[in-house]
Amino acid sequence: MENMNTAAAPQKPAAPAGLAAAPARQPQKIRRVGTFAFGLALIAAGVLLLCTILIPGFDPRPLIRLAPVILIALGIEVLFYAARPDVKLKYDFLSMLGCAFILVVMGGASLLPLVWDWVGPGRDARVRALDAELEQRGSAALEAVPALKDCVYTADFYLLDYTVGLTGEQGADLDAMIAAGACSTRANFVLEPGYASADAFAADCAKVLDACRDVPLQSCSFTTWEPPYDSAAAAEPYEVYTLNVNGRWEQDATVERLAAQVDSDWRYQDAAFSTREELDRYLAETETGMTEEELQQQLYQQGYDEGYAAALAEAGAPQQVPDTQGEPAPEPQPDTATDAEESAPQA
Repeated sequence: MENMNTAAAPQKPAAPAGLAAAPARQPQKIRRVGTFAFGLALIAAGVLLLCTILIPGFDPRPLIRLAPVILIALGIEVLFYAARPDVKLKYDFLSMLGCAFILVVMGGASLLPLVWDWVGPGRDARVRALDAELEQRGSAALEAVPALKDCVYTADFYLLDYTVGLTGEQGADLDAMIAAGACSTRANFVLEPGYASADAFAADCAKVLDACRDVPLQSCSFTTWEPPYDSAAAAEPYEVYTLNVNGRWEQDATVERLAAQVDSDWRYQDAAFSTREELDRYLAETETGMTEEELQQQLYQQGYDEGYAAALAEAGAPQQVPDTQGEPAPEPQPDTATDAEESAPQA
């Protein structure tokens, strides 16, 4: 017989009259934000590393600049799942930290070939090859104009500076390196001495610039040849002309404009003077052993003495030139014997 005192099972209270029963609440899914961005970072890092290894001369720097795309993907992921009521967001800080770590490590690893290309032995070999190419192109341009052999003493073409620049086959192209700003070129020209004026010097400089028009030069310097200071040629005063030309605009300048930029100075042994007057004063001081002030005093005294003698000669008086020390000459003493004879009474 069944037990009639058994407690009845609890039942849910009935809904009030006129109200529909509330639908059962569905459980929310938990979504970890950062998982998608972390996977995208892994894929991008792998593709970047493969391209760096398999493609010769591949430059990863343009793709590394797209690293903020990872942040954009992370933001899209947050907005997408935040709009769904059945998803509960949970930020996966470990995945976000992993994204940042991958970007730093893989970006640095992809730059290692560039660093090795800059500090390794290949860089020095490329620089030497570019130097040789520039020297060959410049020498060929000068040799194509036989008249320049009479005025050009020496010509030196070289790379002025260079940065990391381009790598691989691009780094071996001189024109590509210059166009990319990875290096700059310069030429130093030494012309024969003996120019009579700055215009004549500028005219020969213009001929050299015109001959080197197809050579990628960014700056040039011109100067006249100087003998060694201890040689016999340096024992006589000589004039040195110099001219600096920067950029293609100045290289295409007229002779008159180049002549206005020419600088000149005078040389004597190992000393330089801005004007010939300064050189003459230096030579006078060196030969006489006097300072400039003493030399000027001597010239003044000499002129005074010559003027004094000319005045005496014009007056008909005997010339009595004062000594070189500026002291007046002693007055002539009367003859005492003659005066005594003139004063004695005549017989």
